[in-house]
Amino acid sequence: MEKPKLLIIAGSDPTSGAGIQSDCLTAFSLGVYPMTVTTSVTSQNDLGVIDRFDLPSEVIASQLEGLLSRFRFDAIKIGMIGSVTSLNTIVECLTQYKHSHPFILLDPVLKASNAASLSEQALGKAIRQNLMPLLSLITPNLDEYEALFDIVPSEDQKNRRSQDYLSKQTLPSFENYNCAILLKGGHFTDEATDFLIKSQNDRPLKFSGSRIEAPFSHGTGCTLSTAICAYILRGESLEEAIRKAKAYLLSGLTNPVHLGDNYGAINKWR
Repeated sequence: MEKPKLLIIAGSDPTSGAGIQSDCLTAFSLGVYPMTVTTSVTSQNDLGVIDRFDLPSEVIASQLEGLLSRFRFDAIKIGMIGSVTSLNTIVECLTQYKHSHPFILLDPVLKASNAASLSEQALGKAIRQNLMPLLSLITPNLDEYEALFDIVPSEDQKNRRSQDYLSKQTLPSFENYNCAILLKGGHFTDEATDFLIKSQNDRPLKFSGSRIEAPFSHGTGCTLSTAICAYILRGESLEEAIRKAKAYLLSGLTNPVHLGDNYGAINKWR
């Protein structure tokens, strides 16, 4: 039986702890066949990001057109985009080949875990205006959520406690978007609780989780988002895909294999 195909549009991480390399390891370990389009090349090691080199938009377009013209993908995962120009190129290609992407997830990589900028300042606005109408799910962390939707936390939200943070006024308008939002809770100060926001009127669905003091957490967002895509492709509902992806990530964080394998994908893949 042919494996479901996942198109991954993201940046490269030479350590394989995050980015396209991490995405491929996760996809393979969960029985999904990945194909890739590289948007940026980073220089980094286990200490953090050193530099970033965005590929020209014509190179990104050529990669996308080569794949989308030949293959029908069961899902698309977008990670680091790099620039507004690159984003617009991706939007144009996905719109042209709209038959090829029934489920599209964006993990909006705007900053690395060591706070190094991985995108242009205007990228957040461009994501909201141009890309989000095409998405099924977006998976921002707390900083990215606030930047993407121009949210200024109220005084009682600045302590970043999960039980206090989400309130009616912090929910973004869904008038122009069709996608759900998974607000990742790794930056909350009390517990690592994620919230799935499916519409303006629905109550956010809470995914509780214990905080894991893992020495190496680089690439966890990449792994979680790719695992969600993989479980969707295996026939799970969105809610169940998120639950299983979180369990997959937790397993990797609590059972690391070596310095570069901080989320467990290599261990599962082997």
